[in-house]
This record gives sequence, C-alpha cells and structure tokens, in this order.
Amino acid sequence: MVACIFKGKRCERCWPGLADAHSCLAQWTKTISCPVGGVYRDEREHAGGEEFCEHFFPGSLKVKDGPSQSWISEGHPGEEGNYSEGRKVGSWTECDRWLILCERYVNRFAGDSKVVG
Repeated sequence: MVACIFKGKRCERCWPGLADAHSCLAQWTKTISCPVGGVYRDEREHAGGEEFCEHFFPGSLKVKDGPSQSWISEGHPGEEGNYSEGRKVGSWTECDRWLILCERYVNRFAGDSKVVG
C-alpha cells in the first residue's frame, strides 16, 4: 500500500495504481493516547473494532497497557477503560452486544471488582 491523492486529499493507505474512492482505505481518527513506550494498535474486524496500547517485554511477550476502547459497530460502544501490564484497572464501562445493558465497574485489585452503575 502507498500514499495517494484523491480529490485533493491525501490518503496514506491506498492500493497502488488505483487513485479512486474505493482504493483509499478508511482513515480512523485516533481517540486514545498511549503512555511513553506504548505502541498504538487499531484492530477492526467486521463492523466493530478496538483501539488499545501495547507494551512489549523481553522474549516477545506483549500485553495491553494504557487506555483501551472497543465498539461493536459504528456508534455502539463495547467497552472502555485502562490496562496496566495486561490487567484491567480502574473504572471500566462494558456494554453487551445487543446494547440492552451497559455497566460501569471499578477494578480495585486483580480479580476484585465492584459494579457501580
């Protein structure tokens, strides 16, 4: 993939030789900032996706570390919160896939959480 110009706008990810609307891949707006040393990840599957930060340890071990959010489809949140070296910490919001129920909870210690709303 290469950068191209389509209708006066620069597209960073498009198919070589095809400068049209279909070749320019979606440019998602980055909504989280990773801590120093963290690597930003944007993974999308089907209609949903996830943004998170990764931290790499020696021996090819990588874990989520920092802010994270996911969505089931556009405009429908999945979960949002923070990781610390692979564990959910602090305040989290999780919504079920049918968008019937969203819960907020706080992770105080590993394995200990309290529903707050």
